[in-house]
Amino acid sequence: MFCNKSVHLHKTLHHGQRWLAKVYQQTQAYATMFDKQRLLCGSSNQFLTCSTTTVQILTSVHVSIASSRKSYHTTCNLSSEPLLKLESSLQNEQTLTISACGQNMVIPAVWLRDHCRSPKYYNHDTQQKNADLNLLDRNLTIDSVDMTGNKSGVMVSWSDGHRSEYSVDWLLSNYYTEKPKPSTIRMLWDKAIIESHPLPVVSHYDHMTLEAGLARTVENLCKFGFAIVDGAEATEAATQEVVERITFVQETLFGKMWTFTSDAERSDTAYSTQALGPHTDLTYMSTPAGIQVFHCLKHTGKGGETLLVDGFHCMEMLHELYPEEFDLLSETEVPHEYKEKMSSTSPGYHMYSLGTVVRTHPSTEEFIQLRFNPYDRAPLNTVDATDIPAFYRAYDRLLRIISDPKGQFWIKLSPGQVLLIDNWRVMHGRAAFDGTRMMCGCYLPRDEWVSKARTMGVW
Repeated sequence: MFCNKSVHLHKTLHHGQRWLAKVYQQTQAYATMFDKQRLLCGSSNQFLTCSTTTVQILTSVHVSIASSRKSYHTTCNLSSEPLLKLESSLQNEQTLTISACGQNMVIPAVWLRDHCRSPKYYNHDTQQKNADLNLLDRNLTIDSVDMTGNKSGVMVSWSDGHRSEYSVDWLLSNYYTEKPKPSTIRMLWDKAIIESHPLPVVSHYDHMTLEAGLARTVENLCKFGFAIVDGAEATEAATQEVVERITFVQETLFGKMWTFTSDAERSDTAYSTQALGPHTDLTYMSTPAGIQVFHCLKHTGKGGETLLVDGFHCMEMLHELYPEEFDLLSETEVPHEYKEKMSSTSPGYHMYSLGTVVRTHPSTEEFIQLRFNPYDRAPLNTVDATDIPAFYRAYDRLLRIISDPKGQFWIKLSPGQVLLIDNWRVMHGRAAFDGTRMMCGCYLPRDEWVSKARTMGVW
């Protein structure tokens, strides 16, 4: 009984934290409006420290060390700098407690020692850890904690004589947190919201020649889940040049770059003229591609409009309306597969993977991925018979939200417009069409494009 109540309380608290995260994101949005150069908040995750903004939020930092052996108390008031307060209390297990920027971190001593950034335990040239294989055998304890000389962090002295320094910024950025800290403000959208904003378009010239133009494309992907580069030559080669400004093309069973039409060449509904409902691609792969790219090279008929649906907005609605179903879809592994017979153009395939429909961050519950493709869903052999009705009810709840026209954004792509879609967030589909419709595209790997976003400071 106690365990069930604890789980219920944990989930209830996270529901409240998601609401607080919304408030936090809105606060960031208002602050960013003052930034005329649209500079993003620093990667140190200080809440707002943009050089051209007129908004400043002073931080208050409280640090305490809990030790079973020693007790001391130190306070330092710093006018324009963070306030650090060091104190101790008797505990069975050593912990360092830091409260800063609205976050409360209770850090076990073993975590601190494991993450020591001194040259003995961290190679700053390769930015890799020097593994301490005997970490637990030495039964290390904290002797004392002092503020660093610039009062922006703490110096920990250990029972074996070693000393470790940690900045408050680094701890805020790297320790367990219950609040998401995105650099780019993610905007969840439905039809009304996205149509009230200018399309996230960057000119081909800016994207290809200016670092600021490339950064805007990547920022649009982070913020809206899709981006358009307009003005490219309507060829496969020109499309490849556009996407390789971000990262290399991911090779899949469809090759690297591909051009296709409704000739049923591959065992995929995309190679037809029929309508396609919203879905994410490559759900049958263990790690689906990060970005889906489309470029309409030619269309002589009618129809064929592209459908976009913000999967994270749908997940948010499911979480708010049906929290139990949301939790079920985040816990249930669902199989997907792709089958293709051996032929003169294919060696034959049977791709198969397992994954949850909904994936969230384990501490912040920030949305990470939607894996949704009814076309590729394999026979459901991962759910116990007693749980099957609940699963189908949850899946149907999500499907109905996704299918609601109020959440669907339609766009007619023209030759020259390269559409990039975050395949872990935004679903795509298309209307039925006639005539000759030739599309080219490719996939970009998830880890590499997100790495690009991080190095640009927009993730």
